[in-house]
Amino acid sequence: MAGARGAEPHLGVERALTAAPVRSTLLRPGAFAGNALAWAWPIKSGAPVSLPYPGSYNDPIHEADLAEAAAGSARTTASRPSSPRTSNG
Repeated sequence: MAGARGAEPHLGVERALTAAPVRSTLLRPGAFAGNALAWAWPIKSGAPVSLPYPGSYNDPIHEADLAEAAAGSARTTASRPSSPRTSNG
């Protein structure tokens, strides 16, 4: 996670969780699909859509998919090995 400025505030909590004697899963979504709704009005009105970095890309995740992954992880925690697993890193 070095260099991931957005993740720095969470790093202490993640380290504490992975050092704790409890099983845990860390979910690290980067972008939420629902945030694209901010473009709805400009698109519908024909106005330009402002993009700060038009050449960049990301893979947004829908909030419901994230919730499903979290729920699935919570349901299967008892069957997991004792070492924590992380996603996205």
